[in-house]
Amino acid sequence: MRAGTFDVDACLCEMLEFCIFRFIRDHNADIIYWCHSIGHWKYLVADTTLYKQEMKNLIDQIKNGTILNVNKGLVVDVNGIQLYPIEIEFNEVKCHAYFMVAKRGLTDDLKMTPYFFRSEQKRDEIYDYLMRKASA
Repeated sequence: MRAGTFDVDACLCEMLEFCIFRFIRDHNADIIYWCHSIGHWKYLVADTTLYKQEMKNLIDQIKNGTILNVNKGLVVDVNGIQLYPIEIEFNEVKCHAYFMVAKRGLTDDLKMTPYFFRSEQKRDEIYDYLMRKASA
């Protein structure tokens, strides 16, 4: 970086990561996800009414075709914390926040909206649950 310049992308990435980090540190968040309607990260704590409602919303959106694809994503490191994403592909929605936080430089990451989990086991359980309920 040249003197007198400002790396906007690096600054934005740090801000996005800091929000995730604070949700974990200050609120013991179990899931962190990008909310497109408000344009920032949201968090949920396991086994709350909001958590259960969000899972139901995802199942409904898979069934009605709003969600096109669901994958288990690769581990993402945020300030030394390993997060395990479920990647959600919404119809005609891009997620620049995931592209930046994933730091892989893969344009395919733009298509996916992450639901970050703090453990691989919990991510896998929720993924299996979503797939089972969506196909029922």
